[in-house]
Amino acid sequence: MPPASEIPADSTDAIVVVVEPAGVFNVNGRMLVEENLAPHVRALYAENPQATYSVVVQKSAKVGDTVAAAEAGRLLGLDEIPVTRAEQ
Repeated sequence: MPPASEIPADSTDAIVVVVEPAGVFNVNGRMLVEENLAPHVRALYAENPQATYSVVVQKSAKVGDTVAAAEAGRLLGLDEIPVTRAEQ
C-alpha cells in the first residue's frame, strides 16, 4: 500500500475513511462503527457525487474492517478504491 500522504484528506471533494484499530472508522473526522459506515458514506456521496473515495489503514487495524471500508465504496458504484497505509 502506498503512504496516506498521497490522499488529499483535507479536501472537501474527498471522502476519506481511516480504518482504526478496535473496529472504529474515521470518516472525514467523524468516528463511526461499521454498522453506520455505509449509510454515512452514502449520505456524503449523495451531497457530492464528484467526491473521491479512499481508505487509509492504520497499523493494527483488522483486515475485515479494511474490507468493510472498501465495500462501503463499492456500494456507491465505485470500481477503483485506493487503499493506503497511515503514516506512523
